[in-house]
Amino acid sequence: TSALDAHVRDQFISLLSEEVQRTGAALLFVSHDAGLADHFDRAVDLSDINRAGVNA
Repeated sequence: TSALDAHVRDQFISLLSEEVQRTGAALLFVSHDAGLADHFDRAVDLSDINRAGVNA
């Protein structure tokens, strides 16, 4: 998504969300753009996974 302008990026995320809803599929979305986290039900930061004893 880093190569997309904000409008096209938002359209892409919207399309993904619509397809997930339509098909009942699960979606694992990996990105370096932390600003996209608000578009999803749950976000896990890699630093959370790398800490011992943290339930991600």
